Amino acid sequence: MQITPNDLETARKAAGFSSQAAAARWLGISSRTYERWLAQSKNIPKTAYLALSLKVENDKIKLKNLL
Repeated sequence: MQITPNDLETARKAAGFSSQAAAARWLGISSRTYERWLAQSKNIPKTAYLALSLKVENDKIKLKNLL
């Protein structure tokens, strides 16, 4: 599965990050690295996409348990 910049940005927004810099900090990388991934449009690490996707699922579970 090839991760596209659009996939990464969609996952970022779904995870609740309003900026690329905030998502980069949460991933433990520099915002420049994040921007470089988007500019290259290939070689985007699957782990970054999966981490953001798992954050969405984790947040859903937390919300469900609070209700």
